[in-house]
This record gives sequence, structure tokens and C-alpha cells, in this order.
Amino acid sequence: MAEHELSPQEDQQLAINQKLAADAHAQADRLMETAAAQDKKAQELKAQGQEEPSKASYRQSKDGYNRAQALYVRSAIYALRNQQMLFRFLAP
Repeated sequence: MAEHELSPQEDQQLAINQKLAADAHAQADRLMETAAAQDKKAQELKAQGQEEPSKASYRQSKDGYNRAQALYVRSAIYALRNQQMLFRFLAP
């Protein structure tokens, strides 16, 4: 099978997608750390009998986890776009 060469525009788009994927993944990692800290804080507050602050902290934690998951999905989409670009020559 002949090797497929990418055009300069495709190379540029590939690099952009890789950067966007890496940035989204790094941001999601930071959000996961923050959400885990909020979760731990909520558990500590609950152990101290502070129900309302504990619930608020749990809500913030859940929101952080949800935003992190959305960013992980966005990162995966950029990676899939790159794969699609790299392997589109296989399609008839």
C-alpha cells in the first residue's frame, strides 16, 4: 500500500487538534484533582456534623467531576478527528 502524505493544511490541523486534545485533557486532570479535594472536604464536613456545608461541597464536587468528564470526551473527540484525518485514505 502506498504511503499517504498529508497536505500542509492537514499537518497544521493535525497539530492544532493534538494541542487542543492535550489542553482539554490537562484541564480535565486539574478539575478531577479539585473535585476529589471537594469530595474529601464534604466527607470531613459530614463527619463533623455540618450537613449543609457538606451537601454544598458534594454538589461542587459532582459538578467538577461532570465538567472533567466533558473535557475528557472533548479530548477524545480531537484525537478521533486526527485518526479520521490520518486514515481517511482507506475509505473507498
